[in-house]
Amino acid sequence: MSLRQTLPPTEIVIVDAGDSVADNHSRIQAVLAGSPRPATPLIYLASPIRSSSAQRNLAIDVAVGDVLFLFDDDTLMFPDCAETILRAYASDPERRIAAAGAVHVAQMPMDVSLDADRKDTRRNQSEAAPDLREPSRREKWLRGIRHWIWTEVFLMNASRLFIQYDTPRLRGNEAAVAALGVARISHQPLISGYAMTVRREVARTERFDPILLSYSPGEDMDATYRFSRHGLNVAVEGALVHHFEAASGRIKRKQATTLGLMNVASFVANKSSSPARDIPAYYLMFVRRLFAEFCKDLLSRRFTFPQFAGTVLALPRSIGIFRHRNRADFDGWYKQQQLDILKPGHRADA
Repeated sequence: MSLRQTLPPTEIVIVDAGDSVADNHSRIQAVLAGSPRPATPLIYLASPIRSSSAQRNLAIDVAVGDVLFLFDDDTLMFPDCAETILRAYASDPERRIAAAGAVHVAQMPMDVSLDADRKDTRRNQSEAAPDLREPSRREKWLRGIRHWIWTEVFLMNASRLFIQYDTPRLRGNEAAVAALGVARISHQPLISGYAMTVRREVARTERFDPILLSYSPGEDMDATYRFSRHGLNVAVEGALVHHFEAASGRIKRKQATTLGLMNVASFVANKSSSPARDIPAYYLMFVRRLFAEFCKDLLSRRFTFPQFAGTVLALPRSIGIFRHRNRADFDGWYKQQQLDILKPGHRADA
């Protein structure tokens, strides 16, 4: 979707960890050659390991742009997504924005005219018309209850699945974002990998955790949390993407749930400024997630309960992570722990 952007990319960097790197490279080159736009420089790299975390680091090392779009390969950008995000960065001359996230919508991008007199057509096609009617007291109450259940019971919010391991824990808030004076942005502490952009110098300082393998669940939360050490993380209204999740491109639910919890435990074990505070916080989050994943499996009619089972499986592994005293050999030991989880249905390189 980069080739359809109203503001074309300076370069395209692809890091391929597949089995057919040369063939994939040739196909991408053919697509670029057939584009009506001027040639966009392509950097195509083979990753020695299957790890989204390691692959992002490789891309960051070679990229030259001031702002890096670290989107997943299944992110579909609306035509003005890049232009909208870069406008927010450009409106921040003091460079207080460290990272910015696009906004996910359920609709797929539409191939619409980009003529000036139809500038807002693509947004109108992707967003329902706002309800300008003032909601009643009952409607506000019901919305509040639904939001609380979604966030606090089902934990459908990244901040509820992550332990902020720095001191102080919180960085930035809506007041700090409003003080920037940049239109149509809001505070977003953690940014999903499919919608993540960041200033290059920040990404090179706060690299993605190199010990994570495969799909690396949680790597985006950890990295963007550390990005906020250098400025504010924001969401950019109107910068729209659709995350087209392909089941074949992901590990199984049970594995992803287990690895996600293990990875958060590894972040706390290796990076916490106060383990006495953060390890109990992890176990509290774990108990809440145990209930949340059971409910989600049940309501989704997944009667093998893969996410609940993955949570249960993560408990002894997490205890082992916190009890592993020899930090000098932690990286190799933890990679093997991940491989043990990945063995049944996914290949990964050590």
